[in-house]
Amino acid sequence: GSPEGKESLDLSFVETEVIFQSLVETELTRRVVLGTYKGTFRAITYSLPYHGRAAMPTNFDCDLGYTIGYAAGVFVDSGYTGLLVDVSKLKEDVQDWEVGGTPLPSLLTLQDSPEQADRPQAPHKIEPKSRLHYDIGLDEGQIIPEPAQRTLISPGPAQFEGPCAGMKTQTLRL
Repeated sequence: GSPEGKESLDLSFVETEVIFQSLVETELTRRVVLGTYKGTFRAITYSLPYHGRAAMPTNFDCDLGYTIGYAAGVFVDSGYTGLLVDVSKLKEDVQDWEVGGTPLPSLLTLQDSPEQADRPQAPHKIEPKSRLHYDIGLDEGQIIPEPAQRTLISPGPAQFEGPCAGMKTQTLRL
C-alpha cells in the first residue's frame, strides 16, 4: 500500500520494454514523415523488470558489457549487421580477450515446410552420459567428486577495490 494520503507507483508493473517500443515507433514514424526513413519496423518485446533486480555488477561484468557494447558499435559503424558479438578467452586478462562476430543466421534452426511434415522421420535418440565430466584440472577419465567430498571455495562477496577486485569467479575458472 501507499503511505497515508500519498499515491505511489509500483515500478515492478511498469513494462519498460513496451515504453521503449513506443518511443522507437514514434521516432521512426517521424522519420517516415520527414522522408529520412523508408524501412519497416516490427518489435518483439521482452520483459526486463525481472532481470533488472540482479546484484550490483562485478568489475568483470562491467568489462564484458563494455566490450560487447563497443564491439556492437564497431560492427554497426562498419556496416556489419546481423552479427552477434562473440567474446572468448574470458579466463584471461581483459587485454587478452578475443572479440569477434557470429552471424545470427548460423544460430537459426530451419524447419520443414508443412508439406514435408507428413513424411515419417527417423526418431532422434539422445543418450545422456552416465556422469558429467568437467575440465577442472582433473586427469582424463577422472570424475568430479561426490558433493560430500568436495571442498567449498567461497571468495565472499564481490570486491570492487583492492587486491581481490580482479579475481575471476570460480565458475569462470572451470
